Amino acid sequence: MKNNKMKAISIALIIGLAIAVIIVSVALIVKQQNINNLMEELDGANENIVRLDDELSSAKLNITELGNELEQVKGENVKLNEEIKAGGEFYEGKISSLETELAEKTELSDKLSLELQKRRLQKGINLALVKNSLEDLERYVEDKSPLVRLVLTEEEIEELKSKVEDESEIPDHVWVDAEKYINNAKKNLGDKYNYGMSLGELLEAGGQTATSPTVAVYYEDLVSGYKYSYNGDLVFDAASVMKAPYITAVLGAYTDYKNGEIKPDAKDERYSAEKLEEMFNFEKSIVLDEENTDVEGSGVLKDEPLGTEVPFEDLFKYALKNSDNIAFRIIKKTFTNKWYYSFVREHGVKSPLTYEMNLTANEAGKLFKEIYYFTVENEEYGEFVKENLASSAHSVLSKSVLPNSIHKYGWDKNAYHDAAIVYGDRPYVAIVFTDIDSGGTKADAYIREIFKKIAAFHNSLA
Repeated sequence: MKNNKMKAISIALIIGLAIAVIIVSVALIVKQQNINNLMEELDGANENIVRLDDELSSAKLNITELGNELEQVKGENVKLNEEIKAGGEFYEGKISSLETELAEKTELSDKLSLELQKRRLQKGINLALVKNSLEDLERYVEDKSPLVRLVLTEEEIEELKSKVEDESEIPDHVWVDAEKYINNAKKNLGDKYNYGMSLGELLEAGGQTATSPTVAVYYEDLVSGYKYSYNGDLVFDAASVMKAPYITAVLGAYTDYKNGEIKPDAKDERYSAEKLEEMFNFEKSIVLDEENTDVEGSGVLKDEPLGTEVPFEDLFKYALKNSDNIAFRIIKKTFTNKWYYSFVREHGVKSPLTYEMNLTANEAGKLFKEIYYFTVENEEYGEFVKENLASSAHSVLSKSVLPNSIHKYGWDKNAYHDAAIVYGDRPYVAIVFTDIDSGGTKADAYIREIFKKIAAFHNSLA
């Protein structure tokens, strides 16, 4: 029994040992398999390392090659930039030269075009009609003034001093009917009277103290460029005629400022960036006060009470349409004479540079020609200027006899003028300056007739 028990125990131990051996063997087999798998993975990893190392070497080689290529490209780029710069300078010079040549040829073409227009017009001109029209105009200017200038004697001046408070208001002359002095001159001359004498020659030869008026006329056909001038270089006080070119100059400067063509002046504080911005601010308003209304003469603002607020842009309308002296005073105080002087210099006008009110009929013709171009070319204010000059006050002179025209008159001591632009297929400028400062219906009729004869002369050139 004991032996059987021991035998059973031995068998159990053998079986347990066998099972343990089997388990260990299986574990070893699994371990070996894992080791084999790891070895395979390691082999694969080694292959990847070799492959990556090869790729890294290849990449380094590519980087070196790319670096060399980059340096080569940089060198080529520098060279190319130098060539471009050299070529650019060459072509810039070439372009500048061609632009200059184009401008010169364009100017020549314009001149030839005007000359061709003029010759075409001249080809169809009846020269006898033109000659007669011109002679008729000059004869009328010289002979037909209804008024003559009578210089006051010292006794007459002394007599007037007792009748006025301000002696500066006493004139040194008066305008009187010419007929009496013409008749006296003819009577004094007797048989020496010559029908061909001008009014001035007649009065002088006939021993009269009265003198004929001083009159200047300018005409220019803006298509053909044909010009006519009578006493055109005599300097007059322009009176309010100068308001039109002055305002045109200012409005032109406004356009240039808005386009960035006017820069601040570092040497003149009046034209600093801040001052220019305020100067060309047309959105502001002006309040009428004692200082800016302290001026005599024409206009509508003088009837407005102090404290009235006026939109700044309206000042240009009042100055052009109503010849308003208050409006013009404020405009001139705002802008000074800088833009006006630049304008007149640009167009070869010199008299105002000596004294701002000076102007000849020839110079007025040049400036009003530029006003014409401004009215047809300036998009912002061209029509504005045209409309207000078309309805300009005192229309008893050129406006009443020249259809489709705009004008600006002037009236002051020794000055009674009108300057007109006539629109149409052949626009033209007509200027009449006189010293008949009495004004009145007789002076108006005389000046109107001169404008009518200018129109007849213009039509004779067609």
